[in-house]
Amino acid sequence: MPNGTQAADVMVAEIAVRGGSSTIITAPPGWTLVRRDNSARTIAQAIYSRVVPGSPPEPSSYTWTFSTGNDAAGGIAAYVGVSNVVAVDASNGQGNISSTSIAAPSVTVPTGNTSDLLLGLFSIANSSNVTLPPGMTQRWSFHAAGGGVGVAAADLQLVSDGATGNQAATAATAALNVGALVALLP
Repeated sequence: MPNGTQAADVMVAEIAVRGGSSTIITAPPGWTLVRRDNSARTIAQAIYSRVVPGSPPEPSSYTWTFSTGNDAAGGIAAYVGVSNVVAVDASNGQGNISSTSIAAPSVTVPTGNTSDLLLGLFSIANSSNVTLPPGMTQRWSFHAAGGGVGVAAADLQLVSDGATGNQAATAATAALNVGALVALLP
């Protein structure tokens, strides 16, 4: 659980696990799947959201489970001022071939929504360092203790609606990977 998280904040979790499309990912109670993308049967990335309730108090940590005992990594960010009714305005993602470029395809922010927060979430099937896209603020970049999967996340305040354009993180070493963009509605 991120430090300082308060009631009505919106938490977003990125979970990446080796095993790809053949792996079942089970979230803790109260988390809603935003999207899941796979790169073949090698790596899966699932993104979840949760509005922090007023009570009962949130636990100090959360546990996701997997159908097989593969390497996994994940992080949770908490955001203030995001809609508690419809937090996710748009999302898009894709599994990518083995490459040092972790591509996340453009999302289209609905007309009139000119102040969404764009999240970039990237995962790779190795332990190489990941550099996030220029202009985005890094939230995390690390790999699993076993080294078989790495994750990275960043965000960017948007000032217009429409297509955001693709975003790409860069890994030090090529591997199958997944990239996604999520626009949060204020």
